[in-house]
Amino acid sequence: MGKVKVLHFELTENIGGIESFLLNLFQQIDREKFEFHFVTTAEVPACKIQLEELGGFIHVVSELSNIGHYTGDIRKLLRDHYDVIHIHKNSAANIIPFIEAKKTDVPMIIVHSHNTAPSKGKLTKLLHLVNRSKIYKCSDIHLACSDAAGKWMYGDKVYEVVRNGVVAKNFFFDVSKREKVRRELKINAETFVVGNVGRLVEQKNHQRLIRIFAKIYELRKDSCLLLIGEGPLREKMEAEVEDLGLADRVKFIGNRADVADLLMGIDAFVMTSLFEGLPVAAVEAQAAGTYLYLADTISKQTEIGKNVTWFSLEQLDIDIAKIIVGNGIPLEADRIRANDDVVAAGYDMSSTCKRIDEIYTHE
Repeated sequence: MGKVKVLHFELTENIGGIESFLLNLFQQIDREKFEFHFVTTAEVPACKIQLEELGGFIHVVSELSNIGHYTGDIRKLLRDHYDVIHIHKNSAANIIPFIEAKKTDVPMIIVHSHNTAPSKGKLTKLLHLVNRSKIYKCSDIHLACSDAAGKWMYGDKVYEVVRNGVVAKNFFFDVSKREKVRRELKINAETFVVGNVGRLVEQKNHQRLIRIFAKIYELRKDSCLLLIGEGPLREKMEAEVEDLGLADRVKFIGNRADVADLLMGIDAFVMTSLFEGLPVAAVEAQAAGTYLYLADTISKQTEIGKNVTWFSLEQLDIDIAKIIVGNGIPLEADRIRANDDVVAAGYDMSSTCKRIDEIYTHE
């Protein structure tokens, strides 16, 4: 019997929650049993090198804006007879992959909800509300990264929560890695490092994070902000940093493959997102043992261990900053315990892989 052939929709050019989830899944799943293919509209999708090194196949299709070519490319791709079509979605706005998969009689179509609101505008939200019942009918299996993401995609219909697992052992705190990262980034050992991992887009609300950091810097001059990720708002954010006089205190380091090591160099991981399903980056930060500060617009299921503090985006920047500075730097023992908490709570990718394996093979 050959490998189970799985087609995943779809990768973007930036490392977001879906891309991180797929990379973690592919690293841990039995690659002798499963063959993974990935659809993208990006010329160079995020994680391309890592996915191909693992044996994955990348298929570039036309942009959705050219809807005729996009549909035709998907139709042609689906002639290759996949056993499973696994469609990862932030909203139900784009229904074309479901319609085309349904036409080709794919044995199993999976929809997997990864968010709790649309990443763009009112039209996307309207299309989502119109299409989500159609997507449900076109799919055989209905998954979500959290209950909030499940209700967003499926309403009151039945779905299963599959945790956004991470490779926890990769994030086990290591002092030597912390020191190495700080040397490479020219950050002093004593500096209080605030950090975030995420696409530089409106949803992630980085401009609010920058304003909060400005207050942190007022309270603690030996602090810096590390922003890991890339996106269309980078120039705008860099200009704001300049206006605040923080250019030498904020580091934009783009997409990185060594996120685990970078998180070990961070003391306070702050997320000001306007909405989130269950962000992989926050699970990774917990596995690395940072202190986490999360806006209450993020799914409460994101809190796994004892290192999480919640705040409201309605609070003043200075009040949020005081909480972050007041908690200080986590002890090494707390960072190690936090990794254990992630594993114990079932957020290690080995647990997630086991369930995905069972779904793909009907076990």
